[in-house]
Formats: sequence, C-alpha cells, structure tokens
Amino acid sequence: MNKTTKGVFLLFLVFIHFGFSSNVVATDGAKNSDTEFLQNQHKFAGTLEYQIGVSSHLELQDIEAEGQWLVSDDGWIREVFFDSSFWLGDHPKVAWLKYKAASESSEHWFELASSGVTRASLYYTDQDGTQRSINTDDPEYLNGYRSRFLTFLLTENMLEQTLYIRVESSSKLHIQVNTYDYFDYLQMSSIINFIYAIGYGVVLIMVLYNLILGWYLKDSIYYLYSFAILSALYYQFFAHGHARIFFHLNWDSVNQSLNMASLVAIAAAMYFLYRYANFRYFFPMVAKYFRALILFVVLAIVTMLFISANAALNLLLLISGPILTISLVLTLWARYKGVREAGYFALAWLGYILGGSIWLSYWLGILPLNHYVELPLLAGAVLESVLLSLALGYRIQNLNEQTELLEASNSHYKNLSQLDPLTKLSNRRAFDKQLSYYEQLEISYGLLLVDIDNFKEFNDTHGHVEGDNVLVVLSDVLRNTLRESDLAARLGGEEFGLLIACSSVEQLVEIAERARESFSAHEFIINNKSYYVSVSIGVGMRDANDSSIEFIERIDRALYLAKERGRNRVQVSSINTE
Repeated sequence: MNKTTKGVFLLFLVFIHFGFSSNVVATDGAKNSDTEFLQNQHKFAGTLEYQIGVSSHLELQDIEAEGQWLVSDDGWIREVFFDSSFWLGDHPKVAWLKYKAASESSEHWFELASSGVTRASLYYTDQDGTQRSINTDDPEYLNGYRSRFLTFLLTENMLEQTLYIRVESSSKLHIQVNTYDYFDYLQMSSIINFIYAIGYGVVLIMVLYNLILGWYLKDSIYYLYSFAILSALYYQFFAHGHARIFFHLNWDSVNQSLNMASLVAIAAAMYFLYRYANFRYFFPMVAKYFRALILFVVLAIVTMLFISANAALNLLLLISGPILTISLVLTLWARYKGVREAGYFALAWLGYILGGSIWLSYWLGILPLNHYVELPLLAGAVLESVLLSLALGYRIQNLNEQTELLEASNSHYKNLSQLDPLTKLSNRRAFDKQLSYYEQLEISYGLLLVDIDNFKEFNDTHGHVEGDNVLVVLSDVLRNTLRESDLAARLGGEEFGLLIACSSVEQLVEIAERARESFSAHEFIINNKSYYVSVSIGVGMRDANDSSIEFIERIDRALYLAKERGRNRVQVSSINTE
C-alpha cells in the first residue's frame, strides 16, 4: 500500500470515527434495537395544534386568546404551495404550535425537523407558577447537548401542561414535529450521524483524490470538479443541520448562503461537463447555448445577493429543475452523438438529480422531512463523486492510450527520415503531417513556437558556424524537454515548433518555461569569452474553431508579442490575441 493510499484510508477512518462520536450517548439504556429504530425513525405522540403565517408582532398572550387553531395528527406542518404566503409572506415567517404530550415518561424530546427553521422559543409554566421560556438562540439551551435540528428536552413538569412554541423561518415553514423518549432519541441521533459521517467522508476522500490528480497532472479540470463537489457538500452539511452540532450561527444568513451554494454547485458541475465532454470542440453550436445557460445560473447567483432568503429559495425552486433537466438532455444527446465522457457524467448525475428531486418535494411542501427524503440526496452525492472520480481516472488511461498512438506515429515519421539535417529534429514537412494527424485523432493538443532572440545580430557578429552551434544546442534542449510522444521541428531559420498532446495550457507553459530557462542558462564560449542567448516562446491550445493556418498564426502572434514585451519570455495566446 503506497503512501497516498494509506493517507486516504486513514482519512476515511477519521470520518467514520467522527460520525460514531458526534454524540456521546449511553446506548446501554436504549429501549429500542437498531432494527426498531429503522422501522420507527420518525414518530409523533400527543396533541398538536398550530397557526401558520402569523404576524411576527403577536405575543404569547395574543396567541393564547386566539381560537382559530389547525390540528396536525402526524406532526407535519407545512405552507401550502398555492397560497400567496408560500411565495411572499412576512419576514420572518412565524408559526405558533400548541402541544400537549401523551407520553408518561419522565423526560421527553420534542424535535422540530426542518431545514428552513432558524429559531424557536418554548413557553411553559414553572412549578412555582412563573411563566418561563427557552430560546434556541441561547447556545446552552440544551445544557451542552447539540443536535442537528432544533430540539427541546421536556421535563416531567412540562409534560403535564400545554406548551406553546413560537417558530421562525427566513424561507419556508415546513416542519415535521417528532417526539421521542429520552434514550430512543440519543440512539437515533448516534446512528443517523454515523451514516452521514460515512457519506461526508467518502465525498471528501473523492475531493482529495481529484486534488491530487489535478496537482500531479497540472490539469485544472480536476480542481474544477473538486470545487463542484465541495459546494454540494457545503450545502448538505448545513441543509441537513449538522453544522448546528459544531457551530452556533446566524441561520438567517446560513439559509441565504445555502440557496447560493446550491446554484454554485450546479454552475460548477455544468462548467465541468462543458470542459469534460469538450462541448466546444465536438458541438460548437450547442456549446454557445450551454455557455449561455451557465451564464444565466451565474446571474441568478448574483441576484440572490440582493433579495431575501425566501425570494432566493423561490428562484432556486423555479429554475433548478428546468436547468438540471436541460443539462441532462444535452448530456444524453452528446453521448448519443458519440462523446463517451458525456455518458459517464449522465450516469453519475442521474442519481444526484433523483435524490435532488425527492429533496425538492420537501421544499415544495409535498413530502414531510424524514430520512427517506434526506438520505437519497446524500446517496446521490456519494454516487456522483465516486463515479465521476472513476471516470476522470479513466480519462488518464484514455490519454495514455492516445500517447501510445502518438508515439507510434512519431516513430513512423522518424523512420521516414523527415529530419532537419543540422539539428536532427523533424522538418517542416514532418511537422505539417503530425499536425494533420492530430486533427484526425480529434485529441487535445497545443503548440509552442520558439524563436531565438537577436539571432541575426549573433550570426553577423560571430559567424554562421557559431550560429549553427546555437541552433544545435537549442535543438538538444528542446529534445530533452519533451516526451517521446511529442514532436519538435525546425520550421526554418531560427524558428522551431513543438506539438504537444496535453489537456491544459498550464502544461504548455510549464514545458515552455523549462526550455527557456535551460537554454538561456547555457554558456557559449567564443574566443575565450562567454555569451548567453535567449529565446521567446508563444504557446496556445488548439481551439475547435481554428483551422490549421489560423491556429499557427494565432500562436505566431503570441510569439511576436513576447518579443515586443522584451524577449526572453513565454507568452500565452488567446483566441482574441492580436
């Protein structure tokens, strides 16, 4: 087992330990077995009445005198999708609950399972007749016990009276009220947090895996995918309430950030797909609309900065479904047209979309919040991160296979002796054939154009023999800088061209800088005097819209821009390089 594998395995064990120890419980006193827990994960006992959409200015005495209470038999309280308060409503949104327990136990947990509720206050009468309240904004309201949902520990005195609970939300007032005996709740919390910790751990391991690949291959697409995974993980960690276990936060601000994080994860995943499936190369017409769709999502994220959390959630509910559906259809169409990478993405994303659809049904008030609603979203994220990480690993294998083909191709051209007689590099004819071969393979590649600075003056001063020596030394530097699968050619005079199979311009820049620094450090001894010569280099990746001539001309413009900016430098080309 190598060091990287050991490190990943150790990280996995750490997250398992985190899940197991996230709540300190005394399981010896638990009344239910694990099997019973799974069968009775959410339960409600007692009498629950509620008023929803209440003015935030009403006090307890106003509510106690109110006679218009609705009854919930199963603890599920929600806003109605077709009511105006669902889309608009006051800020904050307020609901009042009136609860009378049916349990005869001495201690009793009262849980407000909701991803949107920000704070709650419980009102009760003390044994001496004094009216008291417990506010969840107090970090110690549970005497140090932290749970992922707002939860009250009801004492024997509280269970004998009617309790009033004021609940606030900055987005949607969808609440599943659950009641548990003391040890049942501790056991349930321990098991569910253990499950989530394993899921979070797997996703974080995939993030680490892709970061290592990105660093090793110098390919930004792996960093992009890691960012997409982390954005989704951030959303889940907070939306499922686990941040409450560790932090005391302003949940109004958290709810706003979650809406943005959800769209950030979608935008990052879409841009990853755009690059991973190489839409710009294979589908230039569709790529234009796909870029517009990504820009629309980015504009929606910016818009969320200036609107309320409820309005931001409304925007998310309205656009997330259509955007994900359109993206999935485009992905499947790309796979139908022969882009194998798009198929991997569609398979990985399908599970996450299914989990997201179930999660969306909660926010629309269709399904109550329970593990069957929450866990599919986590399972989809785990499945997506693992499958796409494997697909990105396959991408390396695919590039290696292409490299082997290129090595065979280069050997073929070398056997034809298409070499420059002085430098022993390929000549212009071999360069043009290799360029044509790359186009037929439809692979990702780039070009370096190298030109010796002030070479004419050097020739005129020291003679052509010394000038030829400079050309030979540069040729050796270029040859030693490249892999066998790459091609270096003398295009004429003091200009050289390098064709390199790669996936990013960062890889080209690294190769160019290595060649430039190596050559400029070489000492030429002429008549017992030392001289140093430098090169300017233009670099760029092939764009799907370029013809071969346009591609070379674009890199050539970058080369001369390097000379205009002082020589002895590397200049990256862009499509709009002038």
